[in-house]
Amino acid sequence: GKKLHPLLDALENIPKSAKCSYVPADYSGSALEENVQVYNRNRQNVEPFEGTHDDAFRALSRRPGRKTWAYLGSSLGNDLDPVPFLKQIASHCGSRDRVLLGIDLATHQGKPIDVINAAYNDSEGITESFILNSLTVVSRRAGLQNLDQEKFRLLSEYNTASHAVEMFAECVIPCTVTANDGNEFVRSFEKGDRIFIEQSGKFTEEKIEHMIEASGFVQKRRWSDTNGYFAIIELGPNLAGTATGLNEFIFQGMIGEENLSHQPILLRNPFAFYWGHISSFSDRISLGLPGREHERGIFERGVDPDVDDPTKIHRHSPRHQDAWPAPEEFKKYDKEVEHGLCQQITQGGVNRNMLMALGHAEMHHETLMYMIMQSDKKNKQTNQKHPFADFAPPPTESRSIPSEKFVHIESTQVNLGASPEQEAALGFVWDNELPYHQASVNSFNCAAFPVTNGEFQDFVQDGGYTNRSFWDNNEINDNVVSAGGSGAWDWVRREEIQRPLFWENKGVRTLHDLVPHDKASDWPAVVSLYEAAAYCKWLGNGARIMSEREYHALFEGEEDYNHAARQGNNNWKYQGVVPVGSMDDATSKDVSDLVGNGWEWTSTPFAGFTGFKPLPDYDEYSADFFDDKHFVLKGASPFTGILAQRMSFRNWYQPNYPYPIAKFRIVTN
Repeated sequence: GKKLHPLLDALENIPKSAKCSYVPADYSGSALEENVQVYNRNRQNVEPFEGTHDDAFRALSRRPGRKTWAYLGSSLGNDLDPVPFLKQIASHCGSRDRVLLGIDLATHQGKPIDVINAAYNDSEGITESFILNSLTVVSRRAGLQNLDQEKFRLLSEYNTASHAVEMFAECVIPCTVTANDGNEFVRSFEKGDRIFIEQSGKFTEEKIEHMIEASGFVQKRRWSDTNGYFAIIELGPNLAGTATGLNEFIFQGMIGEENLSHQPILLRNPFAFYWGHISSFSDRISLGLPGREHERGIFERGVDPDVDDPTKIHRHSPRHQDAWPAPEEFKKYDKEVEHGLCQQITQGGVNRNMLMALGHAEMHHETLMYMIMQSDKKNKQTNQKHPFADFAPPPTESRSIPSEKFVHIESTQVNLGASPEQEAALGFVWDNELPYHQASVNSFNCAAFPVTNGEFQDFVQDGGYTNRSFWDNNEINDNVVSAGGSGAWDWVRREEIQRPLFWENKGVRTLHDLVPHDKASDWPAVVSLYEAAAYCKWLGNGARIMSEREYHALFEGEEDYNHAARQGNNNWKYQGVVPVGSMDDATSKDVSDLVGNGWEWTSTPFAGFTGFKPLPDYDEYSADFFDDKHFVLKGASPFTGILAQRMSFRNWYQPNYPYPIAKFRIVTN
């Protein structure tokens, strides 16, 4: 804590309007109290947090605003492999967060061994007393007798192979350690016997480089003392590297180079187009790489045709090429873009255009997942390493779902869009998220969980897809028909739809295989908005789809949303949906699965807020779809990246577009 005080003093002297808080975190309450007393001079907002690193990460990552995670002490060197710890920090970092690391450099960087040894064998014995006190603590907690620190001395040795100081308690007076009031022999120590206490790793340039890259960071700045003994390194999330890694994971590993020309969804382009499109968009928005004008032209814009009439389509790049570039060319372009973006990060930090480009990449990585699920490639497993996800085994059972699973939501005011403070902290938001404003929401009842496959099966078995009355005369259908669309029933008849797209006779289709229906009955029903509205009509009793405003009313502010996002099934946590209610992601109003496990359909037509202004450098992004035939979705799917996980983010699809991983829940007045 004390090593941070010069930095905090400097922050106090910088004129600023934004609130700055200092949150020291420690497992020891007494250590926290000492830290606060030393620094708290009634100038800095000090908010001590008592708990483990895991506790602090979870709590602080929910809080809005940009964060600096600072580790200036020696704890980073206590583990000879700090990568897992740093990867944990990276997983909680926002796109514009930064990390400050204090680095103790190794001897072959020019630091003499005697300088290192002096720090652990100080003449006043302070370090020795501190380290050997661990014996006293162990004795007290384990109920041992005769393990007295006065019978040991501190022995610190620098290991040139591991570049670490190894600290031992060396016995100087023979002793026999017992337990249970002396009745139980533990072990004897002879003079010269050693107890390993801890190690303190020092950092070579090679180790620093590996640590940064393997943890998912990029170095932004570095400061050293005049002797080059120590360094402070400023890191930022390597968003560009993550995007490149995901491209390789998806296009090479999951799709396979031999399948790049496949077009599993006729309303979209072949796979190959999106590899070039992701790179070219980032290039066009952020870089303007010389010699890549051709790629920026042919991969400029994808397609999103009218589902009723696919000939109605906005301006787009050619959908087919006589020959797509070779995979090596795609990878080369990827690396050029990654290098250019990383240079921008190191020179000036993460900027607005970069966040737009990388947010765009995240969206396509997600849509590629539902394209893969429609492809005829049966084995989509890959040995290629995902750049950040470990793919833990998914939960297989729902938590206890109460029989009365509706939550009453009182009338309230909600905030829509991103506030100026949020926009500044995020660095970039899309044009449809502005301007920020408030809106009223009447009281309503909301299902605590999404509709499941098992519940939707009742609708299917009851002739839901053969009864026109369920499809006509609801607000979704009426809105589309009034805008010139053909309507829900025409879509069902034209496409001969008999069940949800992801259902087959033997089970539910996932990214890798078919899961039997009985094993997937607790999963959220992934359906189109037309199907969701028809289910509500069949269910009766005033059941309907929630509005965008009502979705916002399910949270007690931004921290509540951030908790649901952090705990929810999103950002590749698993490789698909999981049973509803199986994540510890309920909001303070006890509603689950709101920021993950599938986008949340709303009944709100996609349109600009009053005062909408298109992006000057991407004016088509939203406005092309303000047609009363696209509807807002909120939340996240299992593959939605972190850049889209904010309360103001708005997704949109046509109600008869069945491919997205999207779910719904019942609300009533």
